[in-house]
Amino acid sequence: METELSSELIVDPDKREGVVAAIGADVTPVRLLDGYISEKTVRCAFCRQRQSHKRGYFVELDTGMIALAGHCCALKIGGQESIKRISRSVDQKKRTADIVRERDAFAAAIEQLSSFVSEVLLSFDQQITATKQRSFAQRTTEDLRSLVKALDEGAGGCRQDYHHQKDRLLKKWPIWLATAERLQAILVEEHTKLPNDVKATCLLEKRVENLGFEKT
Repeated sequence: METELSSELIVDPDKREGVVAAIGADVTPVRLLDGYISEKTVRCAFCRQRQSHKRGYFVELDTGMIALAGHCCALKIGGQESIKRISRSVDQKKRTADIVRERDAFAAAIEQLSSFVSEVLLSFDQQITATKQRSFAQRTTEDLRSLVKALDEGAGGCRQDYHHQKDRLLKKWPIWLATAERLQAILVEEHTKLPNDVKATCLLEKRVENLGFEKT
């Protein structure tokens, strides 16, 4: 029976404890242990050509050490059923890893937008003080605060419960972008009323485009 070396996807098989790069002729493979999808090309320890591969299998040796095997050699050592079981496990780990990467990237994007909107809000609060601008300033700062709150809650939900929050967040994301851009447009329109140094805060659209998520 196979033994998982990790509950997470292994992407650096040659760095794992106990792994040897080559084996002697007197060393015998015992069983398949687990699988991996390497970030870089690694070599099989069993075939003459030392087959290069990225997706492969850990093999327990009779010396107690572990060696890497490509698909063909692993099939000879462990058989079709073992290969299937390990491959299913590796596929599931990869799906989980992909979701984690997506979640972290999305949460980071939300947090980045929230941070920048907070900067705009702080600058807006500090610089707009004239009486004739007070009504406009109050309305806009309230919108900015609402956006920051929604973004912060979205980022928290994304990191804590991405599986259930994903669809809702993906629907909210273009709305948040549109709101940020609408506020940016308002600030641009008000340039004639605002101090010149406030213009430096009107960079939402450019910053948002660099977050890596398409507007829909």
